[in-house]
Amino acid sequence: MEKISRYEFIAEPFQCDFSKHLFMGILCNQLLNAADYHSHERGMGMKQLNLDGMTWVLSRFSMEIKRVPQMYDKYTISTWVDSIKRYFTHRNYSVKGAGGTEYAEASTVWAMIDVATRQPVNLMTYKDGYIANHVTDEYGRGVRSSRVTLGDDLELRGSHKVMYGDLDPNGHVNSMKYIDHALDLLEPQWFKDHVLKFVDVAFVAEAYYGDTLKFYCNEEDSALNYSIRSLREGEEKEVCRCRFEFE
Repeated sequence: MEKISRYEFIAEPFQCDFSKHLFMGILCNQLLNAADYHSHERGMGMKQLNLDGMTWVLSRFSMEIKRVPQMYDKYTISTWVDSIKRYFTHRNYSVKGAGGTEYAEASTVWAMIDVATRQPVNLMTYKDGYIANHVTDEYGRGVRSSRVTLGDDLELRGSHKVMYGDLDPNGHVNSMKYIDHALDLLEPQWFKDHVLKFVDVAFVAEAYYGDTLKFYCNEEDSALNYSIRSLREGEEKEVCRCRFEFE
């Protein structure tokens, strides 16, 4: 089996925003879907892992955006695993349209965890390291990512109560919902004046139904940095950090 796979999508009308471009959260979720399709075809998708009491969780997400598919545009997501370490696997993506139009490139870091203990599983012991058979570095090393740093001038920009629609098959907040809710804090005029070029998200902990997400932000040139914290029973805990770079 080829180590890289390609999946076709279309920017459906009601997946698009007021500018008739694909919502960023939709595009990001399609990358995660492509990752699961790729894993499933190789016997390590979420459905298959769940039978063994395991699942995949996203640890890091980085994407460079050249342009965003518009309404009815067809696009292809290619994905492959380019390296594995003891507890993490590094996966890359390329998003292209008709005629080779380049939309975006992305990289993710995933961990396999035990559903009962929520602890990471050594990838080289699961099925005798079977995942190593599907690693390739022939297709490029993905996009840059660095530690998402925050200054001392964070200010609270908004909050969001975690509801049913925020949850994913693992029962915690869908990783891409953090991107959706952070971008929702900006007015439409912002997106008329700025173009999103880079997204970097570091996931720290999980948030659950009933939690309140609080979005602390600082601005740095043309970038917005967020510390997203989950409020539960009077205690705040950081669940992820995001960086959005605009032109």
